[in-house]
Amino acid sequence: MRLLYRSRRDLLLESLQPISDIIQPVNSAAGLQFALQLPKGLEKPWTIKGSAAGLALRPLSAFYLEEAKIEGWLIGYASLSNEQIRTASAALMSSY
Repeated sequence: MRLLYRSRRDLLLESLQPISDIIQPVNSAAGLQFALQLPKGLEKPWTIKGSAAGLALRPLSAFYLEEAKIEGWLIGYASLSNEQIRTASAALMSSY
């Protein structure tokens, strides 16, 4: 299973490469999810557009009791097929 999850993580990171100047993966070396850090001010509008495109984005700001220190999303990939990862990555990029 670890190889499967690693291949999905690698595919997700590769699929998001075209916007690597905007997003910054955080602690993406292992696990079933990782954070994608965004420049300040992009989380809310991009989340709204991404949600309208059918994406289930979990904003990092929702995990803070006070003002968020970083903006972005918690991205899970374990239950997605390769095709779903490609489709979701394309939707995320086009919603920017």
